[in-house]
Amino acid sequence: MMCFIWMIVLMALGLLCGMSSASGWHKVARHSRGCKSTDILWQVNNYNGVVTLICTSCGENSTPIPLTPCLVCKKRTVPSPAYTDRDCHKCQHKVEHGYHVLACNGCPHTLCNYQIPKATCPNCGTPPLSD
Repeated sequence: MMCFIWMIVLMALGLLCGMSSASGWHKVARHSRGCKSTDILWQVNNYNGVVTLICTSCGENSTPIPLTPCLVCKKRTVPSPAYTDRDCHKCQHKVEHGYHVLACNGCPHTLCNYQIPKATCPNCGTPPLSD
């Protein structure tokens, strides 16, 4: 019975992470003068634990971004950048590697609100939601 309750709690947390994360990270990212790219990724310095956004076109870094602890294990470990799947907002088809995320190193979950939509839906061709 307790395992069933924890399974429901974990599914609810996953749903909240998916719904609450927006692509507002594009507003935080910095770009060189004249750069119009929207292609940004998480950059984690494992030595000092600093997390920034980097533009893959011009290479500019954002200011360090404060992190919240993992909602599941409550640890403040240095996260790892990773990719997770997302559902297309138009056709609900699964998009592999649809989010670039920060994954907790203390447990197997991704940190909520640290998701950047990346891949276009292969089913309907819809790009990820943007700002």
